[in-house]
Amino acid sequence: MLQVRSYAIAATAAAAFASGQFVWTGSRRLATGGIGGWVIAELLAAGALVAIAAALGRRVRRYNAELAVRPAELPAAEPDFSTLSDGSGRADQLAENLWRVSGPP
Repeated sequence: MLQVRSYAIAATAAAAFASGQFVWTGSRRLATGGIGGWVIAELLAAGALVAIAAALGRRVRRYNAELAVRPAELPAAEPDFSTLSDGSGRADQLAENLWRVSGPP
C-alpha cells in the first residue's frame, strides 16, 4: 500500500506540474497571438490535468487514512496445522493413477 501511495503522490505532482506548464504556454500564446486553437487546447488540457490531480489527491488522502489504521492484532493461540498433510498421499495417488493408465511397471 505504501508503494501505491508513493506512485499516486508522484502522479499527482506530475499532473499538477503539467497543468502549470499548459497554463504557462497557453497564456504566453494568448499574449502574443490572441485566442486560437492551440490556446484553447492547452487550457482545456490544463483543466483536465487539474481534475486528474484533484482526483489523485483524494486517492492519496484515502491511502493515508488506510495506512493510519492500526492492523488487527495477531491471534493469541498458534494455528493448528495438525489437519494438514505433507503431500505424500498425493504422490501415492499420482503413482496409482499412472499405474492404472499405463499398466504395471
